[in-house]
Amino acid sequence: MAVMIDIKRAHNLDPEQVRQRVQELVTRLHEQVKVHYQWEGPDLSFTRKGVRGRIHIGGTEVRIEVHLSVLHRLLKRKIEAEIHSYLDANLG
Repeated sequence: MAVMIDIKRAHNLDPEQVRQRVQELVTRLHEQVKVHYQWEGPDLSFTRKGVRGRIHIGGTEVRIEVHLSVLHRLLKRKIEAEIHSYLDANLG
């Protein structure tokens, strides 16, 4: 059974600033764990073996959804903590 992480965070940045910060996040993920990603309008989809997700940039909110395979479910808390830490530092 897959495990899902669903995080919503309000922001007061303009769309280009948010997009740039999301790009920085996914670039770090690519460097660290080799996720593959692509932009689809205001959404960024990413995947790697056992993990897939989407980051949606709204006018006042960012939503991050991550689906983890059974083998990766033990990493849920660590991944959530990393996402919250990054959002705290970069979305204000």
